Amino acid sequence: MLMMTAKRRSTIILILLALVVLATVAVKYARPITDGDIWFHLAYGRYLVENGTLIPDHSLFSWTPTDASRIYTVWLPDILFYELHKAGGMLPIYALRFFFILIFILLAAHCALKDPPVFLPLALLVCLSGLLMSMFGLHIKAELFSFLFMTLTVWTWFTIKASPERNRFLSYLLPLYMLLWVNSHGGFIFGSFFLGMILTGEVLNLLTRAPERLDARTRKHLFIAITLSFLALLVTPHGLNYPMDILKHMVIDQEEFSMHSRVITEYLSIFNARNMQVPMIVYLFSSLAILAMLLYANGLKRTVDWTLLFIHAPFIILYMKYMRATCYWSIIFVFSSLYLMSRLAQDGRGLAQKEPQRSIVHVAVYALLLSYVAYTQYGLYKDDLGTEYVTPVEETRFIQSNFPQARIGNDYISGSYLMWKLWPGNKVFIDARYFPYHAWFEKYHTFSNGPDKAYRESFLRQYPCDLWLMSYSSHLLINHFMSSPEWRLVYYGPSACVFLSKRIPYPQGHGLSPSVYEASPFHAASIASVALMAGDIDVAKRLLPTLKTHGFYSDHQSEVSRIEREIDRQEKTLGQKISLLEQTLTAMPGNPQLIQALVLNYAKVGDYENAILHLKKLHEQNPDKPEIYYNIACMYAKLNKIDESVSWLDKAIQKGFSDWGLIRSDSDLDNIRNTSFFKELMEKHRPSSDVF
Repeated sequence: MLMMTAKRRSTIILILLALVVLATVAVKYARPITDGDIWFHLAYGRYLVENGTLIPDHSLFSWTPTDASRIYTVWLPDILFYELHKAGGMLPIYALRFFFILIFILLAAHCALKDPPVFLPLALLVCLSGLLMSMFGLHIKAELFSFLFMTLTVWTWFTIKASPERNRFLSYLLPLYMLLWVNSHGGFIFGSFFLGMILTGEVLNLLTRAPERLDARTRKHLFIAITLSFLALLVTPHGLNYPMDILKHMVIDQEEFSMHSRVITEYLSIFNARNMQVPMIVYLFSSLAILAMLLYANGLKRTVDWTLLFIHAPFIILYMKYMRATCYWSIIFVFSSLYLMSRLAQDGRGLAQKEPQRSIVHVAVYALLLSYVAYTQYGLYKDDLGTEYVTPVEETRFIQSNFPQARIGNDYISGSYLMWKLWPGNKVFIDARYFPYHAWFEKYHTFSNGPDKAYRESFLRQYPCDLWLMSYSSHLLINHFMSSPEWRLVYYGPSACVFLSKRIPYPQGHGLSPSVYEASPFHAASIASVALMAGDIDVAKRLLPTLKTHGFYSDHQSEVSRIEREIDRQEKTLGQKISLLEQTLTAMPGNPQLIQALVLNYAKVGDYENAILHLKKLHEQNPDKPEIYYNIACMYAKLNKIDESVSWLDKAIQKGFSDWGLIRSDSDLDNIRNTSFFKELMEKHRPSSDVF
């Protein structure tokens, strides 16, 4: 058998590397929703379509004070998102993100696979780096369109730059991009700034007679196209008012934007100690090293291409200053690197002229590429691919079923989904749009994150609610509501807790979503902590095996140890309490209050056999009370004794138990949900309307 030639072996390695990179990107962005903004986009889209307008009324969706004067023009993605969702739910919207990523990859391939092709391992590294650096621009929301239009704009520019005579008329695509962009997302300001930097750089190239300057005809068409692009900024439902509003609030009067950037995570710097983005910092410096190497190899250390300088410097600063702006420089980095590599390939030059240096560069490229792939996979594993806790689906269903007319309070992260699912029946307290609430947002931030308990209580009195929904990220607020004498926990699920004012009548106890047991190890820690605060020791114990899955992370391990200690402490306390109650019951046999207390405490520690034993004592005393039959059915279900559970539930219903909402949502009955009896029962008592 003939040995494989070096060229063929190299080709196979490149194909394998390309497949690995594509798979990494595919898995990275196959994750579910990590940003709740998509829900208010869907709510806006529904409003725009149903009302035949392109201008939403921000004040309609909230019962709290709002300012409807701010201009927010995202009608194009909002309507598209809504129509896609109406056609197929979230799947077409996920597909849209991949479609935009595919456009990026195809345009990058167009630049890399010219004749002669560039050094492809480095091209793969550059593209992977760019897509990883674009993570904050690839959330499923309107920012996707900024990623798309920035990609198209930058690719168009470097295509013109690479071959001005052949591609000069591509300049006239720029105003089309800007027309669509300005009606899609506020990121158009970065696109217009990019065009302004091109214009400035080419003027300086002309004045300094730089070798990199464009020819006169291409320069003329480019300048006309950029002028048309700036005029396109006026073609929105708001005309000139829209760019002027953004100019006013982001450039002229920055006080509000500065406050916003201090409190919203994605407006922080990648170096901010509160949320330091180590991967983004690594990508930055490695990409700067690649860019410097390419500039050096192209001989640009001797001559200055002012356009390259002007498009990189400010966007690198933006990358470092705002996490939310990182994707803009990442796109510029990718296409400028491919452009510089193409120049080297056309001139017959490599990244290094001498063999030792060339080998070092090649080894470094492969090592960095593989390390990025490995780290990305590690990060996905660490963060638990496939889990999504931003959206309080089950908690919203609980509110809609049990409190359809309630005045809702909610945290910032959950408001958009509530707005999408419950409006117009219920209005939200606040949501991720921010700007309608800018007049009092700082007060809300202090309420959410400040240490002052008295301030929180004052805030709650100022904005009276019937119930509050709190995501698990709102640790301080959850602790406050748990300890407050005015509120009680009535439900918790995989994403949030629901607290009800004690002035509102509601049966004692609280509900639990069975989905909590499917949580990732890290999210399960928050759920277990809430379970322990609620006295649900059995829930915390069931979560322990999940919690220990990723025990090699020190911070997580310390949290697991804390939870284990708290379980032990509560079990000992309850054991002592049960022992005392049993002794007291011996002295006072048949006392219903003592028996009920024993049932509750046995259930808390997961001793369902003893709970049933004492429930049957209550049943003997009150044979016609349906709640007792129901509770026995729940205990048998917890023991996975299906026939017994179904039998007692049937008896409870015959005795008059009719809380169908509780039966439908009670996690105690999870083990009998697949029985024909339960399915027929739920079908017979289906709610008249189901928002889901």
